Amino acid sequence: MDLFENIAKQTGEDLITEVLAYILRNPESSFRSEFFTKLGLPTELNYNIVTQVYSEPGHGRPDLGIHGSGYSVLIESKFGAGLQDSQLLNYVDFLRGRKNNLGETLPNEDSLSLILLAPGDRFEELLVQTNIECNAKKGQSFNQYCNRKPTVNFKQIKWQDIVTLLFDKPTEIQMELGEYIMSHLPYKLDNNNAKHLSDASFPAAIQALYHTIKNVRRTPSLNEGEIQLGPMGHSYNWYGFK
Repeated sequence: MDLFENIAKQTGEDLITEVLAYILRNPESSFRSEFFTKLGLPTELNYNIVTQVYSEPGHGRPDLGIHGSGYSVLIESKFGAGLQDSQLLNYVDFLRGRKNNLGETLPNEDSLSLILLAPGDRFEELLVQTNIECNAKKGQSFNQYCNRKPTVNFKQIKWQDIVTLLFDKPTEIQMELGEYIMSHLPYKLDNNNAKHLSDASFPAAIQALYHTIKNVRRTPSLNEGEIQLGPMGHSYNWYGFK
């Protein structure tokens, strides 16, 4: 499948999904094995991987579908956007009621999984919405609804963890994808960052670094084809490095 045909008009989440699917279709990719292991899938099976999975009208369109012998997975990826009304609930119903090309409901012999890929700090917000919707429509929490027969295994995976996998033994395309994903992740100070910024010595350290860089930029400098030496340059010559 030609990656460039798929991504020609894509941006943001859709572009990330298409490139991720492209990498996962490569049976030689070490990332593929690590990703499937994280999803709880056997790595030795052949999988059909599709993007923008067709579902019932009005039920949304899962970003990624993975199907192999005995396993069916839907993946919904989020960055900044919210979920549509009852989106995850609809995907659970879709997994349970999958149909073949004749419109016949398939027997539920597969291991069914629904994966939510999102920045780590967004899960609480997204699942509060989903639980409210599930309680209103089904009278139980979303996890309880997933545990009804046939069971749908629901997992939350952070985009930050996917980036870590991409950067482990990376190919060029994995590096590009990892950096692109990072550019879409919200930056948030962790406790260590906050501690360093609140340290009384931090402003002084930044000021010292600034003056060091300023001096390095000043020495040496080009002037009409000649190198003019400043204090650092003279020190360089003083110690015999001429």
